[in-house]
Amino acid sequence: MQNYLTLRHLSINMSITCKRKYYFLKLIYHIITILSPFKLII
Repeated sequence: MQNYLTLRHLSINMSITCKRKYYFLKLIYHIITILSPFKLII
């Protein structure tokens, strides 16, 4: 039982980290898309 709980905890942590990474990437992508027109102007 203890093993199962640890495993579950680990998997939950993993998914949270993945979501965070995904969110971060989306943010970067968003910033790039916003800035690219300005780069073209400059």
